Amino acid sequence: MLVTEWRMVVRRSMNDLDSKANSRAIDSLLNYETVKYFGNEPYEARLLRRKYAALGSRGGAHNTTSLAYLNAGRA
Repeated sequence: MLVTEWRMVVRRSMNDLDSKANSRAIDSLLNYETVKYFGNEPYEARLLRRKYAALGSRGGAHNTTSLAYLNAGRA
């Protein structure tokens, strides 16, 4: 039970990071003309890279680890 509860917290955190990264990407695409007009492409690209880097580093490792513990406990 403890591992399952811990995994739910980790999974919710990963879902939150994924949602933030995807909303940033969609916002940039929807406001393409504004970003292009003001020349903010490098700024937007940098922010998007940071969001996806956070998702990969924090979310992926914790998610895989928690799933491994959960599967080991079930076995």
